[in-house]
Amino acid sequence: MIISILTPNIGITAERRRCPGLIERPLVLVDTAQKILSVSEEAALCGISVGQALSGAKILCPILQSLPYDTDHYEQAMGVLWDVFAAETSCVEPISPELCYIELPDNYALERTHYLATQITPFVPLRAGIARTKVVARMASLQARHTVTSIPIGDESRLMARVPISRAITLDQKILQQLERLGLVTFSDVLRIPLQRFPVGLRKTGYLLRLMAVGDDNDPICPSWPPRTITSHFYFDAETVLESALHAAIDLLCEKITTELILTNERTKKVLLTLSLEDGCCLVDEAELRLPVSDPKTLSAAAIRLLERLPIDQPITSISLTAAQITRGAAKQLTLLDARALGDLYPHERDSSLDAAIFYLKQRFGERAVVTGEDMRAKRRINLWTCPLGLLLSESVQVYTDALDQPMRYLRKSKSYNVARIANRWRETQWNWGETSEATSFRVETDPSGIYDLEHRGAQWRLTGAAD
Repeated sequence: MIISILTPNIGITAERRRCPGLIERPLVLVDTAQKILSVSEEAALCGISVGQALSGAKILCPILQSLPYDTDHYEQAMGVLWDVFAAETSCVEPISPELCYIELPDNYALERTHYLATQITPFVPLRAGIARTKVVARMASLQARHTVTSIPIGDESRLMARVPISRAITLDQKILQQLERLGLVTFSDVLRIPLQRFPVGLRKTGYLLRLMAVGDDNDPICPSWPPRTITSHFYFDAETVLESALHAAIDLLCEKITTELILTNERTKKVLLTLSLEDGCCLVDEAELRLPVSDPKTLSAAAIRLLERLPIDQPITSISLTAAQITRGAAKQLTLLDARALGDLYPHERDSSLDAAIFYLKQRFGERAVVTGEDMRAKRRINLWTCPLGLLLSESVQVYTDALDQPMRYLRKSKSYNVARIANRWRETQWNWGETSEATSFRVETDPSGIYDLEHRGAQWRLTGAAD
């Protein structure tokens, strides 16, 4: 089961820990556009809500205190809780300081969630929703009347029925206005209208909304906590304080770490140095690099600067070097975005490279991570023509299909044609004196060589066009 853990006031709590004078005073956190992102309980009693402009909020509460939203500080504060979640499961996906998803086995998900909530709520108020998918779990946590709310499998549509569309998914304002004109405000409205009645430009959005209405979002958890680190150790045969020996050990550790980074095309942006002293104590210091690096010289220089900052008053027995904030995007540009690399390839090589990059992104981040322009543009039949068809036909043919109801072979005038490739596929609706009928058409390339249009209407197949 997927658990959505919502901590809406983590920013308020962190700021009050940092400045105790803000306790029990109305406080809001705002972004750079002076839009309110988080509201304390005292400010909420004055009628202030998230999304409101700061200028309007100060009219409602003249003594209102406002602070800029500090994402880095709040993520650092939530890192302690994310570590607690990581001790329970290996599937932890922080989305923001206020929202985190975890995945637990079905048989004890509810019990462990109650236990975690009991331990954490005295320090940070939270609400948790348990469901089969992310979107249902998040809606359950947003609408929770109790600390923990569980949605049984099969009841997802009942919860989603009363959820406004704009609350569950981020859509363009124009699309939302089009949906409202159709009377689609909540997900229960979406299920009342067949997909065929959606305007052509909203068919893809309608299909996605219908999936969400029954609790499906096709968005699995992508574990991203704890962040991956690389640690290397060096143990001295005898305690030492010699600068040359320490520098040589650091150089060796940097060589080991950067070798592993280079093998995976990654870089590090943070380095942590740990010195073990003769009496068993440790000295630790860390530094964040200006740019991600993967070369040993730069990493060694940063580690040596940390070494010089530490107050060493005893011989050293061992050194540990840790590379953190490891990233791949900053190390090497994806081929998908590298215009120069793609420009040197033949067309079929570019297509192959782009397909491979898109497949990787979808496999790593989910099917909805990449949306191609072709999928976003509404298709018309005229756009599907791959070449002019000189012959318009209307012949009944016998077609053999596969498990997906796609043509594999057909017989025409006692001659067999094997479908080598399906070039395009589209659907058409025809109106005939008050009655409508739908047909699925295929543009196919055949063996023997030829290009034909096959139309499937009901149980009948017809050959409607051929290239001359």
